[in-house]
Amino acid sequence: MKRDFFGLSILNQSMLLSVKRAFITLKMRFALAAVIIGTLTCLSGCLNDSAGVSANGSVTGKITDKSTGAPLAGVNVKLIDNKFKPSGTTVTLGGNQAAAVISQPYFISAAATGSDGVYMMSGLPDGDYSVVPGDISEISTAAYEIAGGTQSYSISLRKGGSAVVDFVKAVQAAADISPSEFQVNITWQNMPSGPFFVTAYRRNMALFIPFFGDKPCTQDEFYCYNGQTSSFTFNYGATNLFYTVENVFIFKIKYNTGNWVYYGDGGGYTREEKTVDTPPIFLPLSGAPWKSYFVYDFAANTMKQTK
Repeated sequence: MKRDFFGLSILNQSMLLSVKRAFITLKMRFALAAVIIGTLTCLSGCLNDSAGVSANGSVTGKITDKSTGAPLAGVNVKLIDNKFKPSGTTVTLGGNQAAAVISQPYFISAAATGSDGVYMMSGLPDGDYSVVPGDISEISTAAYEIAGGTQSYSISLRKGGSAVVDFVKAVQAAADISPSEFQVNITWQNMPSGPFFVTAYRRNMALFIPFFGDKPCTQDEFYCYNGQTSSFTFNYGATNLFYTVENVFIFKIKYNTGNWVYYGDGGGYTREEKTVDTPPIFLPLSGAPWKSYFVYDFAANTMKQTK
């Protein structure tokens, strides 16, 4: 066998060269992987830093009396996410959408004006928002408008930016509607045996977001029986730039199932109670009839207008 200077065969040298090449290739792969991991780590850190900065946005403004120019204290101001969409069970009827799962609009933040009429909301993430002044209870007595130097109540915050949104408030007389109230009559069919209790909830809108109030819109809980017709009286709805009180209602029915339920720790047995929501009743905001009539079928959970 032919040997080289070091006493190794040509075949053995070839084998050593192959092993050396394989080792170099493996080493290069490890180096490349290290570079990629380092790059991803750097990018992740940069993104996290950017996310941290973007939570430092703010919005401020001043609310004054339209007629006198005086600053107004104690005015509530809320911030709504323009990209918020109601989730959960929704019902669409006649082009109207009711989201019964939402008890309040989706407010990102809220603040009240101080004695100088200035409000401030800070620590806000990047996003597209609407600034909503006042409360829905003022809908018939006050009107808010953006002040002259403000372009819009909708703002965009990016990279911890800030925005200024000023408003003026005009006091107005309550709307003169004749008649000022209307009546909804519901006949209850196929209800559980025994009496049941009904409370009414009204749908409102904060800009584009529908919500049912978290408190009943009727003062009393109605005591009803199967086959009975109950009459509910409501004030007509109204709207302004920021809020709408709609003529849309759901009714919560609390009834006795007839089953006995045992409560431990000395609670003993009691009748089981459950609550069910009716489908919404939709009446137009403008021109709702003075009287309307519906039939609610408990077994089918349907609400049908008869006249």
